[in-house]
Amino acid sequence: MLLKHLLGLLLNPKEQWRLIRAEEKSITACYLEYVVILALIPPFAGFVGTTYIGWQIGWGAPVKLTTQSALLIAILYYLAILVAVFVVGKAIHWMATTYGAQPTLAHCVKLAAFTATPLL
Repeated sequence: MLLKHLLGLLLNPKEQWRLIRAEEKSITACYLEYVVILALIPPFAGFVGTTYIGWQIGWGAPVKLTTQSALLIAILYYLAILVAVFVVGKAIHWMATTYGAQPTLAHCVKLAAFTATPLL
């Protein structure tokens, strides 16, 4: 599911959104098959960047984080992504029901997960 949807959203977004809409997934399945895996990329990249590459201000020496501090930040970042996808899905559900639509919470979380793809 992960690779199929990722490539589909890049190459043929209109058709892929139609397929995603038709797919019945629970919140758990959406998380396990998509969000949990894809959400690993930004924290991992941040960990590698801050511990091995660092950043430089002006002409000074590069500043790097220790492995312990970067690992803690990466774990918290990962958990924040997981929570944020659910919170955005909950907000979508609230807005949809406010304006008369009747989607399930699972559909709203799925929408939040797939719209977050470019950020992950």
